[in-house]
Amino acid sequence: MNAQTENNAAPTAEECWSVDEENFNARTLDDLIGNHDLEVGAVVFRAEAMHPEPKELIDVDDIIETMGERAYDIAGEYGEDYPDVSTNAVQELSEFLAGWITKHAPPTFYTVKNVQRYTVTEADVAPRAE
Repeated sequence: MNAQTENNAAPTAEECWSVDEENFNARTLDDLIGNHDLEVGAVVFRAEAMHPEPKELIDVDDIIETMGERAYDIAGEYGEDYPDVSTNAVQELSEFLAGWITKHAPPTFYTVKNVQRYTVTEADVAPRAE
């Protein structure tokens, strides 16, 4: 599962399901029922899968800080004010990082929120009986 965003919009939550309220690794209730042979009356859990945004993994401040620390390690006080970049340059790097992560390393993991109990109904298992 990969949630992607456009124009800096908030990521869209994806539904995910669990039998134990711990491992939310089914994308749909049907997948969960099929993988666990659940019957009517079984209690399962539905949640929203929230993938991290690229800036949560690394951001421009991380890179600029590391560059400054290394400049100081290399040149001492002569590297103290390095790098001195414009706001536009910071924005450009930020956009590049987000685009690169989205294209080459989109998170395949997620956290969950809004966990809700759900009781499997006859209608949920009926399609599998056919």
